Amino acid sequence: MNHFSEKMNSLGYDNLVHQEKEFTKGKMFKLEEILQAKLPTQYRQFLLDYGGCAIAIEEYVVVDYIEKNPRDGDECLVEVFFGIPLDTASDKQKLYDLFGEYYGYLGIIPSNLLPIATSCGNIICISFQGTNKGKVYLWEHEEEEMTAAGEPCTYSNVYLISHSFKEFIKSLKIQTEEEFLESL
Repeated sequence: MNHFSEKMNSLGYDNLVHQEKEFTKGKMFKLEEILQAKLPTQYRQFLLDYGGCAIAIEEYVVVDYIEKNPRDGDECLVEVFFGIPLDTASDKQKLYDLFGEYYGYLGIIPSNLLPIATSCGNIICISFQGTNKGKVYLWEHEEEEMTAAGEPCTYSNVYLISHSFKEFIKSLKIQTEEEFLESL
C-alpha cells in the first residue's frame, strides 16, 4: 500500500485508462527522455498506480490555491488525471493520454510544466525541472497570453496550488454540488 492509496480510496477514484505497470514504466522512461528530465518521484509513483483516473464521479473534488486565482477564487476543481494508455486502448481512454496532453500544450504552457490533470477546461501541471521542480500549478486557459514565435511562455496565467505532489494529493477534498456552487 503506497502513501496515496488511502486518500485516493477516500475520493472514490475510477480508472479510465487501464494501465499495465511494466508498460507504463517503459513509456514513463520514454517521456523522461523526451522531457530531458526525470519526473518528480512522488508523481512517478502516482502515475504508475493511478494515472488515467477520474475522481469522485458523483461529487466534486477541489483543491485550494496557494496563490489566489482572481478568476476562480480560492480553489479549483480536479477532474481526471492523465495516464499512459496501452497501445490497444479505446478512443475514450486515449482522451486522457499524458503524451497527447504534453504535445497538445507544447509551446502554450511554460516549458518546464507537464499537464497532469483537467480542471474545467484548465490544466493542472507539475514542474519537472528547475527551482520549482515538483510544485503543482493551475494553468488558466482564459487568461492565456499569446507569445511571439520562439518566445517562452510566461507564468502570467499560472497559479501555484502546492509545493509538492504529495501535498497536492493530501489537500484534495470532496464537496457536494451545493458546496461547490457556493464557492464560485
